[in-house]
Amino acid sequence: MNSLLPKIDDLEPIVDSRQTFSETPFIRDFYKLDDAEKLQILADIVRQTMIYEKIPNPLIEKKLLIGDDYTSSKIFIDYLKSLNLFDDTQLVLVSNRKNIDINNFYDCHFSVLVNGINNKTYLVDTTPDIGYGFGEVNELSNRDLYNKYIVLDSNIINIIDIIRDDMYDISKGIYNDKQIDNYKIIRKFFSNEVFDGLLLKYYNCVFLSNFDKLKTIMKIDFHDRVDNINSTYLQNELYKIKTIKTWQELLKKMTIESSNLMEQQRIAQYICSELKLSRTIEINGNVIKLNHITPRLLWENGYNVVVIKSSAYLMGIQASCEDYVISKRKDIISSYMCNMGEKNMFGLRPMAYFHPHGLKYEFQMNGPNKVILVSENAKELNERKHYIRDNMTRIIQNHFINWFNGEKVLWDTNLNTNLVHTTDDSVEACIHLLSGYPEYQLFTRFNYPNPVLRKEKRK
Repeated sequence: MNSLLPKIDDLEPIVDSRQTFSETPFIRDFYKLDDAEKLQILADIVRQTMIYEKIPNPLIEKKLLIGDDYTSSKIFIDYLKSLNLFDDTQLVLVSNRKNIDINNFYDCHFSVLVNGINNKTYLVDTTPDIGYGFGEVNELSNRDLYNKYIVLDSNIINIIDIIRDDMYDISKGIYNDKQIDNYKIIRKFFSNEVFDGLLLKYYNCVFLSNFDKLKTIMKIDFHDRVDNINSTYLQNELYKIKTIKTWQELLKKMTIESSNLMEQQRIAQYICSELKLSRTIEINGNVIKLNHITPRLLWENGYNVVVIKSSAYLMGIQASCEDYVISKRKDIISSYMCNMGEKNMFGLRPMAYFHPHGLKYEFQMNGPNKVILVSENAKELNERKHYIRDNMTRIIQNHFINWFNGEKVLWDTNLNTNLVHTTDDSVEACIHLLSGYPEYQLFTRFNYPNPVLRKEKRK
């Protein structure tokens, strides 16, 4: 078993409501949880421990936990086997989402079917991304997301592995005659329309390359077919607009009337994914989508998060707070400004997704906040944070002051107006980095944190 994936004995329930992840399903002994809860916790662990890669290296993707939905699904199956849990598992290709896609639309997405007790079957999605059903565990008799399931036997897996091997090499500019021979093997595989999504991925990979020999062959065989697939995809984009509008109306209603924060975030992520909305951040010279940021990515780089709060801006000491808590300017990886005390464009309240008690302090976060990704040690950041809290603005402690909107606020540097926040580990850093954009949080405070990623990476 990969050392980044913990054993059951390493997992502990989170029962203290003051902890960031206290609203996960893991609130009692693991073996007393039901199957859906167990699977959700283990899926959370795999998903957050991935580093997303669109076209991963097949030789190392499972070992290094770097890849996509296919990679994570295979890792999840191996993880369950290593834990001696849920022996009956199947890797599946799922497509044609119920009540969303047109009848002849077939995408390419991989998940895992797990048979639990009482003949209940669960679809477990470990995709390191946000999207419809991504990261969810659904019991099929209660919520079946797809019209089409293709159980992948060893022969189909072998073909898919050949395709993925060649896609990786071709994407890296490595071309050879073996890939032509492989194409002759896999060509028949694409005769089945349920593999349209995989064909499109492979076709696009080849036509973005300079592999003219394979381009010529594929164009003869599949040009018209791919044109039809692209036409179907366009029709599907238009068809699902009504579903997106329904989600938008539901979310608007929920943000006014409902206290189900987890469901609000989920629906916002569905909308964000289907509309293909994208925000990015640059890390080590690589442009990364916010929805691909995982705790593992931050853990590998030794990153944490600093938030310069509205209270520091109110007192005009934001610059001195930032200069003190971050020892060197070169340690700053990225930053952005946001108002964490007001609803964002999706109607989500950022502080609701910051901490279980976050809404208690929403008013004191209503104003400018600077979220900073830093290459700093959590312990050292914590010490500097507390020095700031203990030594700055003590003169107005327990006094009422005027907030940005003119309302009176009791100054409390130990709680409400404590100037600076820093994260304790990579799992907390992951959700706090995306404080202003909870609709992009692949990993949320409702997921169970991998205890391995809560410890500093050994250098």
